Amino acid sequence: MSFYFDNFLKQITAGSTITHLYQKDFIHFNFILPSLPEQKAIAEVLSGTDTWIESLEKLIVKKQLIKQGAMQKLLTPKEDWETKKLGEIINVFRGGSPRPIQNFITNTSNGINWIKIGDTSPKGKYINNTEEKIIPAGEKYSRLVNSGDFLLSNSMSFGRPYILKIDGCIHDGWLVLQNYHSHFETEFLYYLLTSKLIIDQYKSKAAGSGVLNLNKELVKSVYLQYPKIKEQTRIATILSDMDTEIENLEQKLTKAQQIKQGLMQELLTGRIRLV
Repeated sequence: MSFYFDNFLKQITAGSTITHLYQKDFIHFNFILPSLPEQKAIAEVLSGTDTWIESLEKLIVKKQLIKQGAMQKLLTPKEDWETKKLGEIINVFRGGSPRPIQNFITNTSNGINWIKIGDTSPKGKYINNTEEKIIPAGEKYSRLVNSGDFLLSNSMSFGRPYILKIDGCIHDGWLVLQNYHSHFETEFLYYLLTSKLIIDQYKSKAAGSGVLNLNKELVKSVYLQYPKIKEQTRIATILSDMDTEIENLEQKLTKAQQIKQGLMQELLTGRIRLV
């Protein structure tokens, strides 16, 4: 959809809480109309960018499926792998919230990072920064976490793990996993926690509650199967390389979409002429 039509729709629906389109409105839609040869040339350019975008989208889907297959193969337990309950080898704690939270938010330099689900990215692996901080006095009502710890959402995104790259405090919507380094390489543990083997255990243990919700005891009861650190590192390297390849393709896709928008704006206004 061109920005002409987009702006037209915004104008005729401005100020309305319920948007309706009527046939009478469209008689007022004005737009630039080039000659037929130029229309054809413009359409060919934009069709070419659409083909480029579609090819990137298909390639991303293909790479994601390859990664899923690799995860299933690489994380399937072997005979020499250890099996332990998560709570036997990793410390699990729930966050806490100082209340009312508005009284603890601060902009001062000594503030502590206040980590919320909004500080995460749906596709992200790490938490690198926070929008808000709390005063030091809020720490005793919360849970202090450190760079390298894992956070799990105990409701939204159901068990989605994130690796912390910062220190901070967490509210009671998070669980934190700490002191795992004697058994796990960090990146391997991330992939293990995102695997179907673990997610299926979460779902099975949380079944019947109506709303899927993790709690500390449920997470501690999950069984982890894992190789020695050297093998963990090898597996994590393979999967991390795949993630990097997918991320690079997604960046190219974003760039291609931006180029298409720029071309539309230039070609459909007559700023760039093709004939």
